[in-house]
Amino acid sequence: MANSFYVKLIAWVKCTSSPEVKEEPPLGTCYFEDTRNEAVVYIFLAMFESVILILTVYKRVHDYKNFQSGIVVTLYHDGMFYMLCILGITLANVIIGAALPSAYSDMLDALQLVIHSVLASRILFRIRDSNERIHEPSMSVTTMELDCLRPPTMSMSGTGTTTQI
Repeated sequence: MANSFYVKLIAWVKCTSSPEVKEEPPLGTCYFEDTRNEAVVYIFLAMFESVILILTVYKRVHDYKNFQSGIVVTLYHDGMFYMLCILGITLANVIIGAALPSAYSDMLDALQLVIHSVLASRILFRIRDSNERIHEPSMSVTTMELDCLRPPTMSMSGTGTTTQI
């Protein structure tokens, strides 16, 4: 069983210097040869992300058209922004996978993971910020309470004068 695994692994590994040049490589240089199948995978991913984006826009427009809750508005707005950015980087991966040599096919994979993490964190931070704004006391109540507690005149130290605040 272990031998069949190694045979399959060796079948996938080609020990040549580059996919385009058919000359003998220096000893010890191996790379994994890639096919254009990666572009097809990203096409399916782009279609899935497009469906999610369309359903999110539909849900926002159809069910929450006049709904003005800060958390709901933030969630839908940032969710649509997130999906547009992820869809854009996925389409860039499709173009790179289909148009450029296979050596460049993994060029934006790490960037896509980083953008996903940053935008998902951005959504959570903005929802938390929206929730904190809802639970803040209003400025008018705070100002009224402070005006009642403040003395009418205050002496500035060192000058001996009384000023009105």
